[in-house]
This record gives sequence, structure tokens and C-alpha cells, in this order.
Amino acid sequence: MRAQTNNMRLSVSVSKLTADAAASTSQERLPVWVGAALIVACWLVNLLVVSPAGNFPLNDDWIYSESVQHLLQTGQFHLLGCSPACFLHVAIGAAAAALFGFSHEHLRVLTCVLGLGTSLLFYGLLLHVGVRRAVASLASLLLAVNPLFVHLSYSFMTDVPALFFAMLSMFMMASGLKRNSAAFVAASGTALCAAILVRQTFAAFALVPIALLLFDRQRSNSFRLSLVVFGLLAPIAVAALAEQCMSRGNDFIAAYSWYKSQFAATVKHLALSPVQGGATLCERTFQIFCYFGLFCLPLVPFIVKTVGSPTNPLGSPASSLLRSWWAPFTLAAVIAVPSFVHTVFFEHRLMPFSDNLLRIPMIGPINLMGICIAGLKTRQKMWITCVGGVLALILMAALIRWVTDALASLRSGGREPAWSGPPPAATMNVLAGAFLVAGLGTVVVQTIVLDYDRYYLMALPAVLICLSLLINRAHGKLLWTVSAVLCAGLAFYSTIACQDYMSWNQARWHAIAELERVGVPPLQIDGGPEYNYLANPSLVRACQLSAAGYVITNRGTKPYCDWRWWPISGERFLIAFNEVPGYNVVARTSFFGALTWSRRQILTLKREDRK
Repeated sequence: MRAQTNNMRLSVSVSKLTADAAASTSQERLPVWVGAALIVACWLVNLLVVSPAGNFPLNDDWIYSESVQHLLQTGQFHLLGCSPACFLHVAIGAAAAALFGFSHEHLRVLTCVLGLGTSLLFYGLLLHVGVRRAVASLASLLLAVNPLFVHLSYSFMTDVPALFFAMLSMFMMASGLKRNSAAFVAASGTALCAAILVRQTFAAFALVPIALLLFDRQRSNSFRLSLVVFGLLAPIAVAALAEQCMSRGNDFIAAYSWYKSQFAATVKHLALSPVQGGATLCERTFQIFCYFGLFCLPLVPFIVKTVGSPTNPLGSPASSLLRSWWAPFTLAAVIAVPSFVHTVFFEHRLMPFSDNLLRIPMIGPINLMGICIAGLKTRQKMWITCVGGVLALILMAALIRWVTDALASLRSGGREPAWSGPPPAATMNVLAGAFLVAGLGTVVVQTIVLDYDRYYLMALPAVLICLSLLINRAHGKLLWTVSAVLCAGLAFYSTIACQDYMSWNQARWHAIAELERVGVPPLQIDGGPEYNYLANPSLVRACQLSAAGYVITNRGTKPYCDWRWWPISGERFLIAFNEVPGYNVVARTSFFGALTWSRRQILTLKREDRK
């Protein structure tokens, strides 16, 4: 009787596997160009709504634009106030400015082009590692419409260009693995060197060739030699050279040295205090995954479908599969639950934990006095924090499950289970796993030193790759409908928030230009940090550096110094969102903000004459 039952179960499992394979084959009929076309169409819509127009800097990109201008005028690299080793970033900007003329607008368009290129390269990388085209299209769109990625694509910051070269490196590495080509590996190492010369933290991706050397030993000697020379030694040498160059010709050398010392001290603390350091790592990882949970929400229905799948890789009953998910969920809960309790109830922090770019509901740093848009109430933030915590738990469990599957693939010598059809080769699992460890590990440590949410982009592609590999066989019209709606909602939010940010900045710089036109000296205007730094570059030294943190000084007189985080040269005139006590409104500049779907105003204020 038991034998008959087992035979019936096996028959059901085989039938289900056959149906899954047929559905996967049907969905794989999706042409490759469809995914690329969706990405391009998404970018075109975004460009039409947001528009990169405006000859003014945004966020911290004034640092790099000034270096571009200095390079064009003198032929020398001079870093005004930056921490990343941005030599290639400045050189590319200078080349574009030499061709089209120098302007912040042209530099912003250059980053938009690199952002589109990053999205397309990521799509190609997903296909190379074995992700089905439909899943690859969805995951690529999630990167393309990510609010941080969209926002940074409309600036001349280093985050998107560095990610572009990193994606190019991983794409070339995957191509080399598929073709067993040493030339592609050399190209991958060259692209990684380029990423390092934009942001040196990307040197962590040299872990990928190390992992391939350890776990993929069937390659030819020429292939492995290329991995050593171009994939490992060349990036390390370039990182060391960039480090030496950063110590010269940098006006911000004190801050750069402080950041290095803090990074080294953090790594040392984590190594020498495993209990306390481990708790810190777990808590920071959880906080980062609260963001990733929101960013990857359209993938969650597929993850749930994978958990509830009636068969596991070996074709045993559903109860066995559910038991196989207990360990990942238990381990994820061990990390997530204490981290949530400590973050929310002891540190009293709610989403967004890192109040840098992703401010709910707006995106972008608030660089003017006053309130741009009223923030959410504490109860609303608590709900978002709880939702983010649940999603973080699901994503961490899914990644742990993927790791166990990848290790099983390695133990089987690369023989692929029939259930995942067609799954990646074991070598591609090594590539994805090393990519994840390098990116996520660097982001966790980096945000312990300085918690800027824009750093999270370094790890997001690797997270999306591993999740895509896990859900590779999931299908169903309802799943795709729900995911499409969620993805469209994320794209809508990113687009209108970026439009809102660009719109009020255009109004701000128009108001500043009007003051300058009537003869107001720039050093008497507080136009926000970008304008203040450009008007008085010596302000980059207006800071105090200590083990306790990084504190900006020269913020003006009381009480105004408590209302701004940036330094000023003078405050006779203010550009602000709201009226300020002690100042009179002398002009109003209106703009349309898509987040509120209304016209709002930027105020030009003049200090009242003292009697």
C-alpha cells in the first residue's frame, strides 16, 4: 500500500514537473528584445516627465563638476572635496564637456545615458547567468525604476557611473564563463578597474575572480591566468594607485583621511569583537533589507509561490519542501526580530532609517530652509517600518534558501536539478554568490561608518540576481499581473518624486539668478549647500572630524544654524521653502510639483534691517 502511495506521489510530481517545464518553455518564447525595449521605453517616459534640463548642480555633484572644469582649463586633476577616487569619472565628464561644451546639464545627461546602459547591461547579465527572459525583464525594470537609481541618474554623482562599469565587468565575466574566453575575462577586469577609478569601494568585486579560482577548477590555464592577472591583480593595483593619488591634489584630504581611519576602525572592531560586531552587522543588514524589501516588492509574489510549490528539487511531497524552508525562515527571523526590536523600541528609529535621499514621500536631499512637503506622521512611518520588516524577513529567507540551493549545485558537481529549468550552471551560482557577498558586505560596513542610503545601490543588483535565480521557474498569470502593477507603482513614484525634486531645484536656481542679476554679492546669499560651496570653495574645510562623527560648522547665527545642516558665507538673503522669522519675502518663484500635483513656491527672503 505504501509503495502504491509513493508511486502515486512520484507520478504527480513528474506530471507537475512536466507542466512546469512546458510553462517555462512557453514563457521563454518571449523575444530577447522585448525586455530591452521595455527598459528603453521606461527610460524615455521618465526623461519626458522629469527632464534633466537646467545648468545647475544637484546634491554633491558640484564637487565633480568643479574638477571637470578645472581639468578642462588647466589640464590637471584637482579634487575639490571628494572622498571617492573619481579620476575616471572626472575624465569622462571632461571628454563629454570638450565635445558638447561644459554645463551641469550636459554632465547630467551623460549620467542618464550611463543609467540606461547600466539597466541594459544588467538585463544581459541576468540572461547570461540563466534567468528566464520574463523574470530577467522584471528584475531589470526593478533596477531601472528604483527611486535611488532614478534620482542619482539625474545628477553627476559617481554612484551610477561606478555601477555602470561594475555591471559591464560582471556582464563580461559571465560572457567569458559561457564562452570559456580569457579575452572576455580580461575585458571584465578592465571594466572593474574603471569602476574602481570612479569609486574605489568597488575593488571589493575582486572577490568574484577569487571565488571562481577556488570553485571552478576545470578551466584552461590561460583562462585561470587571465582571472589572476586581469580579474584580481590589476584591480588591486589600480585601487592602490588610486589611493596614492587621492592623497595628492585633494583639498578635502582631512575628511578623506578621517573616512579611511573610520572604515579601518570599523573593520577592526567587527573582527576583534565578534559578539558585539556580529549584532551590529545583523542589525545593519536588517535595516538595509527593509529598503530592499520595498524595492523588490514585485518579486515577493513569486517568492511566496516558490515556498508553496508542491514539489521540491527531488520531487518529494510538499511537506518536505515546506520543512526545507523552515531553516531559512528561522535563521532570517533570528536576525530580523531582535534587529527590529532594538532599532524601533530602543533606538526609536523608523523608516526611512537613513534620512539621506529616500525621504518619504520625497526623494532627494533637502538643501533649503523650511519644509518642502510635510512628512508622514509617526503612525504612518511605523506601518511602513513594519511592512519593511516583514519584507526584509522574506527576502533574507529567500536569499538563504538560494544559497543552500547553490551549495547543493556545487556539491553535485554542477549537475542541475530538473525542477529549475533551465537553471544556471554551478559556476554562475559562484559568480552570483561572490557578487552578493562582495556588494552586500561592503555596503553593510560602509553604512556603519556613514549611513547614506544611496550606497545601497552597490548591493541591489546582486540581490536581484539571486532572487531571480530562486524564482526562475515560478509562473502564473495572476503573479505577473500583480507584479506588473507593483512595478508600475514603483516606477510612478520614482518618476513623480524625481520630477518634483528637479522642479523645485529649477525654481531655486532661478531665484538665485534673479538675486545675482540685481547685483547681490554671492557671499551674502544662502542658496543651499551646492550654491554656497560654488560661491566659496573654502567652505569645504568648514567641518570638525573626530571619532564621534563628522560635524559641519559655519552654519550661521542662532537660531538659523539649527535649521540648516550646511555651511554658509553669509545669510543676508535666504532661498527657502517657507517664511523665516526676522526675514521679509522679496520674491516668490512658483513651480509645479508632481508629488502634490499642485503649484508651490520658492521664497526669496531678505533679512530685516536692524534698528
